[in-house]
Amino acid sequence: MENSDHEFIVTVFDYSDKEKYMDFTGLLFGGDVENRESDLMFFVGITVTDKTGVDHLAENSIFQKPLLEELTEIREEFRNFTENNPDQKFF
Repeated sequence: MENSDHEFIVTVFDYSDKEKYMDFTGLLFGGDVENRESDLMFFVGITVTDKTGVDHLAENSIFQKPLLEELTEIREEFRNFTENNPDQKFF
C-alpha cells in the first residue's frame, strides 16, 4: 500500500469446486428427488496477513478497506486484460 511501511504477506491460491444439491422439482410432478452437481468452478483465494499472522482482510483491521480497494483495482485490471487478450490461457 502506498504511504505505508507496514509489511504484508499476500498469499494467492487457486482451487476448484462443484456444488452438489438435491433437486426436489420432480416431487411436485410425481417424480423423484434427483441428486445434481454443478459445473466445475474455478476460484482464486487471497489472504493478506502480517508476520504475526494477523488477518488484515478481517472486519476489525484498519487496513481492510484500503486493501479491498487495491484488490478490487487489481481484479478489474485482470478482467480488462483477459477481455482484451482472449487467447491468453490461465487454467
